[in-house]
Amino acid sequence: TTDANFKKGKYIVSYENRLLSANISGQENYVWYTDLNADTFTANNYIIVDGAVTGMAVIPSIKAVLIWTKKSLYRLSNFAYDSAVQRSQAPVNLVSGDVGCTAFRTIKEVNGVVYFLGQDSKDVAMVYATNGSTIARVGDKIINDLNGLSSGQLSNSAATSDGFFYRLSVSIGGSVNDSEYVYDTVAKAWQPRWSNGYSCYMTSDISGRKTLYGGDPVTGMVYKLTTTNAYDESFDQQYLSGQDANIAVDGSTAVRASQGFKISVDSGKTLKIAGVVLYLKKNTGTTTYLSVRIETSSAGVPSGTLADANLVGTISAFSGTSYAMYTKMFTTPAEVSGNVLYHLVLKHVTESAGNSQYFWGADASAPTYANGTNST
Repeated sequence: TTDANFKKGKYIVSYENRLLSANISGQENYVWYTDLNADTFTANNYIIVDGAVTGMAVIPSIKAVLIWTKKSLYRLSNFAYDSAVQRSQAPVNLVSGDVGCTAFRTIKEVNGVVYFLGQDSKDVAMVYATNGSTIARVGDKIINDLNGLSSGQLSNSAATSDGFFYRLSVSIGGSVNDSEYVYDTVAKAWQPRWSNGYSCYMTSDISGRKTLYGGDPVTGMVYKLTTTNAYDESFDQQYLSGQDANIAVDGSTAVRASQGFKISVDSGKTLKIAGVVLYLKKNTGTTTYLSVRIETSSAGVPSGTLADANLVGTISAFSGTSYAMYTKMFTTPAEVSGNVLYHLVLKHVTESAGNSQYFWGADASAPTYANGTNST
């Protein structure tokens, strides 16, 4: 059904059986709302704020709607008044007249607190937190990275809630979101910057299991994101454009295989590795267990020394003779350094015993991988 009187705004939310529509063409500073339990807009059903509305969010935990302009934040608690005479008495309170938000996709509630990437009166970007009554800065630890962000970079930013983490993707080096920051709202601490950003986030809830996804702003690919113990990404890197080589891992005579790699963060930064996924199949012999290790590098090949004592695990014996992905999550995620060569090593748990052989699928042709090579 179409309605010529419907208020077509940039920002639309529902609250207490009403629909709110804000930033209508020619009425950018208006917030219109429908009649109770109806789809009609009475002539006087609107609220006026100071400046064009740049975002709205319903916050169930505080039973309110927050309304942002570029320089302000307002709180709408209820609709006790509808008439033209009483409209000015509608409970819309100014939370801040100095801090606003133009990056409306960064507005997210985490554990009853609303976080957003905003700007102050001097156009300085900052991450803020609000309970609907007061507002506080929480982004001082990353302010050097946020300084100088243009309006276009801010408008591209996106965020989501992930358990008790606030995940923020921003553009630091260009025009698309290329960096992700994660704020632990319980510990009140920021994780080191990750050199991957997402243009958008989405969640699904199937049978009570919540899954988080992120959209790559360059390739359009969708990645599945998880939280393990602290904050860990399902895939920091996924590089498999094809499979035209079989790298043998033998039990006897023992042959180990490895793949060199560097994690996707800058030099001097760290990242926690929660687990790995390998493309494997059984070739010949008996079925035995495999050991997965992440080792330091020595002259471009594995050193035999674990990068961290926790970065080792076991893949149970399997008999599948077709390639499939096998996942090993480490018991305790461990930090490794950015832009440092490490090696993912695969070997038999019991070497020099039996004739078990597995194949590790590899792409031996173009395109090449620049951050490490495989070896046996």
